[in-house]
Amino acid sequence: MKTKFVFDNDKVAAFADVNPVADTHILIVPKKHIEATSTVRNEDGDDLVEMFKAASILSAEKKLSAYRLTFNAGKYQHVSHLHMHLLAGNKIQWTKL
Repeated sequence: MKTKFVFDNDKVAAFADVNPVADTHILIVPKKHIEATSTVRNEDGDDLVEMFKAASILSAEKKLSAYRLTFNAGKYQHVSHLHMHLLAGNKIQWTKL
């Protein structure tokens, strides 16, 4: 199955989570491999900034008046590639995240 990107530039890509825990659940992923929050280095700064810029653009496009941005770490990180969750909607199911 081919992933449909809702955002894509030279630094990051974003797509809908296949197991959403909120009405809006988008993953924002750097194209450069960064394993986890604990492995972020100074030279990753531009990639992290682009992740936040993508979140801002997506929230504006989706007309979200409120949203959360989260990173999972440790046992809560199920994929060994840093990614940000953009979550919005009535009820976020934190236990599934």
